[in-house]
Amino acid sequence: MKKPFLLLFFSLFMRQAFCQVQFPLGVANRDGTAVIEVIGRQATYPTYNDKVFYADPNGNANSYLFPDFGQASTSIGGCTFGSKYMYWVVEYKVDNLNNVRTLTINPSPGDYTKTVVVVAHNVRRTQCVGGGENNSFINVKSFTIKVETPEWQDLEDLKNVCNNVDNEYNLVDHFSVKEGTNFYLDNIGSTPITKLNPKDLSPGYHRLIAQKRYDNGTPDPQFGSKPGIVTTVFEFNVLEGVPITLTPYPSILCNNGTPITIVATPTGGAWEGRGIDGAGNITPSSASIGRNIFTYKFTNTNSCLSTKSIEIYVNSAPTIDVEDLEVCRTGEPFNLLVALPVGGNYVGRGVVNNIFYPSQALVGSNSIRYFYTDPNTGCSATGDFSIEVKDADNFRVGDDWLTCSLSAEIDLNNRSGVSPNDGTILWSGPGVINNKYFDPKVSGVGLHTITGTLYYPETGCTFQKTVVVKVSVGPTVEAGEAMAVCNNASSFLIPGGSPTGGTWTGSYISSNIFTPTATLPGDYIASYTYDNGECVLTAKKIISVKPAPVVSVGPALSICRNAGLQPLPAAVPTGGRWAADGDYLDA
Repeated sequence: MKKPFLLLFFSLFMRQAFCQVQFPLGVANRDGTAVIEVIGRQATYPTYNDKVFYADPNGNANSYLFPDFGQASTSIGGCTFGSKYMYWVVEYKVDNLNNVRTLTINPSPGDYTKTVVVVAHNVRRTQCVGGGENNSFINVKSFTIKVETPEWQDLEDLKNVCNNVDNEYNLVDHFSVKEGTNFYLDNIGSTPITKLNPKDLSPGYHRLIAQKRYDNGTPDPQFGSKPGIVTTVFEFNVLEGVPITLTPYPSILCNNGTPITIVATPTGGAWEGRGIDGAGNITPSSASIGRNIFTYKFTNTNSCLSTKSIEIYVNSAPTIDVEDLEVCRTGEPFNLLVALPVGGNYVGRGVVNNIFYPSQALVGSNSIRYFYTDPNTGCSATGDFSIEVKDADNFRVGDDWLTCSLSAEIDLNNRSGVSPNDGTILWSGPGVINNKYFDPKVSGVGLHTITGTLYYPETGCTFQKTVVVKVSVGPTVEAGEAMAVCNNASSFLIPGGSPTGGTWTGSYISSNIFTPTATLPGDYIASYTYDNGECVLTAKKIISVKPAPVVSVGPALSICRNAGLQPLPAAVPTGGRWAADGDYLDA
């Protein structure tokens, strides 16, 4: 019974001994090996660098095989009955699935990373009569598999592009794989490029070529694939565009400047931007303060849109502050310093080298203009103000005049020929009251000199002129006694004016005639004015208008002619008198 066992065991032992093989070095990775220490011995295990695989957007990609390395064993001594040996085996583990001796990777589209764990089993086994041991030691190594889907991105506007488009494409921004990729235009053998601008290309079809080396880039009959170059191509068409030329234009404008026109060739396009119309007329005041972009667009028969953009800065014009001045014509010349900001120039009558000469200016208002240019922006602005030159030429006190000792006081500022007549002249002399009025009753009869003084406190200018008034003894003018009339009285010539030859004035008075029927009951002033060539005198009186009484005589009555004397009926109010008037009729 024991012999078969011994034979079987021996057979197993002999089979293990004869199956001892060395691991094939570098079979899967073909890039070297690593020595991994095993307890009591050293064994050579396969090692792998990180892998980068590609998968195209349609899922077409070369698979990659990590092979089965088989099992290697070696004897570590014997025993009386049985054997002692060690063996090694390699397995793979990915995505937390079960360990496998063979691993095939079929990349699917997308950009992702997997971690592959290499599990190296080191097993020491003793199979002796009377007992045994089976100790397993696992050595774990790992590497990553990165999958990329190389493809061009966001190049629709380049599919059919005009060669007048000035737009630089940074190729790495338009390719899904950012590292390790080389780009070429039209031919792989050309110099690698990193950027592309349509304006640098000739019309016709072109190809953008992207290449990168992948670990599964080339088919391989044993392992499914091996490293190789993967090429991704983008084809596009360059159309013939039209270059745009512009007439010279300023790069800086002032917002108070005159409009300018920029002429673009070819004509027929349109300008866009704030402050510019389609024809290229720029109105600086309508543009933005600061940086302005103006773009001309033109579409040719190839439907190529040509554009040309320019940049013009618009600066603010300086703000000018000025104020009006008043000076004396007799004053000294002075530097003009009334405008801000300082540093500009003054122009106007009486101005020489920014100095104002009152004696050379006009008496009255003088218009002065201030010119200023900002040294930082070159923008200019003007400010207008006036300088009022005060002089006696505009100061008049009127002609000498005659008046009577009994005449009313006179407002000297209201006399004919007085200028200014706004009350700024102060009057003095005999008979002058409150620097304004002349009263002949105060001055008395005779010749009197009246002085008018014009003073401007803003400038300190003072001017004086005189006028002579002759006060004569005038006639006594009387209007007569006050009178009363009824409002139904007839119009009448107003009596009582003395001396004769004067004129009556007042309400409801015309040509010295008063019309009571036009009035309402009340008191009215009638003024009688007499002018003898030297004196104008006036006297006044009251005309009282009374309401007329209402008379009632009762009903009409008839009497016979031969009736004799008949008493008349009582009338209201009493105190009146009857009178006959009209036809007498025979009964």
